[in-house]
Amino acid sequence: MQVPPQNAIFGGYSMGYEYFQKLVLDLSPGLAACLQHGPQPFIVYVLEYDSWRRALPKEDYEKAPLLKVFHGPNRKNENEADANSKFFFWTRWVPIADDSSKKDYPDMAQETDIDKSRRDELIALIKRRNDFSVDKTRLQFESVKHIHPFHDPLTGCIVYDPAQESPRDVEERRILAITVAADRAGIWKRKKDSINRMCAKQSRHLTRAGGL
Repeated sequence: MQVPPQNAIFGGYSMGYEYFQKLVLDLSPGLAACLQHGPQPFIVYVLEYDSWRRALPKEDYEKAPLLKVFHGPNRKNENEADANSKFFFWTRWVPIADDSSKKDYPDMAQETDIDKSRRDELIALIKRRNDFSVDKTRLQFESVKHIHPFHDPLTGCIVYDPAQESPRDVEERRILAITVAADRAGIWKRKKDSINRMCAKQSRHLTRAGGL
């Protein structure tokens, strides 16, 4: 398989950290138990969204976009998000030459009917499964230049050669990539026990609620 270029332009919707936390807490109520022990690193919320997405049935899975996280230049703590952090749900993307910029792809900065449709699918999915009404005004369309999905440690394993890997192989490598990324940030080792307890509590909560 030919190695793709290093960068890509993504179009999609971003929301701020405060609203992203609110959204994830609704998708995964069991996470609230962790907050009793103090604020949690932003990666915990990212992992929770990813877990919720991967647990969706096949017919809903593709309606929940993958997530990218962007931080402002003056972030004081790499384990924490701040007011300048963006949680980005990408709806489309295009690979670009390494010497290209966003200005070379003006169409990617224009919100299309496809983008709106995918946004609305996500909003409807969350409403149907979790009875949470997402505020559209919290979702701002934009385009960003970022690492090509193949090279991104958090999403690289979603780009695969169908002749060599099954979707299940890809998903397993995605889980591993997220775990490795969290470990590199120094979060996983400090939070492993609390996250395991959180997962156990969530499982019991879902079982009692008839979700499993």
